[in-house]
Amino acid sequence: MSPAQILERCYQALKQRLVEGEFHPGQRLEAVRLADEMHVSMTPVRDVLNRLTGEGLVDAIAGGGFYVPVPDEGGLRDLLDWNALLALYAAGSRQRTVREGTGSPDDIDRTASLFFRLAESLGNREMMRTVGHLNDRLYAMRLLDARILGETGSEILGLEEALMADNADLSKRIRAYHRRRKARVATYVRLLRKRP
Repeated sequence: MSPAQILERCYQALKQRLVEGEFHPGQRLEAVRLADEMHVSMTPVRDVLNRLTGEGLVDAIAGGGFYVPVPDEGGLRDLLDWNALLALYAAGSRQRTVREGTGSPDDIDRTASLFFRLAESLGNREMMRTVGHLNDRLYAMRLLDARILGETGSEILGLEEALMADNADLSKRIRAYHRRRKARVATYVRLLRKRP
């Protein structure tokens, strides 16, 4: 396996573990232990940890190592605001027809797909990359949606229908989606800090 393949394999594996909440918030990510677990040298693991730091999935402390971020209310509100701003911009600036969703029955995947397809409709790779990273960072929060908010399927369906119909209702629904979560951000943070 080439060094590039090893790096990509390590990146995908560690990113998935982080996104799915395998590590505790605030937990130190020891490169030596991770390298042993993945049966690779330390070099690709350090490279991956630095890359994930740039994506906001890992915190780095100069001279102190790498850590799983500890969620806080201000940070989660900022992520929701950023997601809303990008989605609203994309909703008003689309250059392409929005492609159909995958038909996943999972609300988390449907939500991520919806925001990504909206970004994709701009034809801007930086927007798609940014929304992809936001989807990763918001994944753990979205896992809690049904527990905190109750049924969310109809909300996601309404967003999908407005997106595909290309109507003005989409911006209103995007605002409502984010406002609903921001109102419960303290509950999200409390539960996120208890993971896994």
